[in-house]
Amino acid sequence: MEDAFKANNDQPPHSISAQKFNDYVKDLAKFAGLTEDVTLSFTNSYGKKEYEVKPFHQFVTSHIGRRSFITNLINYIPVTILSKITGHSLTNKNVIFSYNKISLLDNSVMFVKELKRVQENYVEEVSIELV
Repeated sequence: MEDAFKANNDQPPHSISAQKFNDYVKDLAKFAGLTEDVTLSFTNSYGKKEYEVKPFHQFVTSHIGRRSFITNLINYIPVTILSKITGHSLTNKNVIFSYNKISLLDNSVMFVKELKRVQENYVEEVSIELV
């Protein structure tokens, strides 16, 4: 990264369009071997469910990466941090919470496990007892 700045008179390298960035992301995914066919389902403008089959790398975009990042970390990193990293506003928490794909029961189990861990590691600070 430092070389890119030096090559450009200590200025950030020129920006590229979102479409060009996504083209590069697709190329990287293809180069990484993500070429197996996958089926994507979507609802068309008439409300009818449709399916599209393409090699996986053709579905990859920066937005898919962002969604995957949030989906994989939402249950492990505080929402305030995820919101800042991804540029989501905390004023509408429904947006970031919509990425949570874990069931209510699984969320409850993770909460109890985390509470137990906190209780065991911070005995003097946490006065909750799990029964």
